[in-house]
Amino acid sequence: METILGIPAIALGGFAALMSPMMFDAPGSTSNPHIVAFFWSVVAFPVTCIAALILAWIFFATRRPRAALWFSLAPLIPLVTGGIAAMGW
Repeated sequence: METILGIPAIALGGFAALMSPMMFDAPGSTSNPHIVAFFWSVVAFPVTCIAALILAWIFFATRRPRAALWFSLAPLIPLVTGGIAAMGW
């Protein structure tokens, strides 16, 4: 199931990461910590998805399903941090 969701997430996240430098078009946006945190979470999302897919399959193949489950949940970290940064907390 993670692979079915992960492949499109990598494609969409990669497109969002390519467009993310446009967040810094407004004057003073480079010094806004919320925008910088949101930028890094957007950039980290496809990288985290790729690493999570690879590591989850490795752990699944070595018969460690609990570790595979935890690594498959790793892409939630940039999503949560990006959501927090977007809300301005």
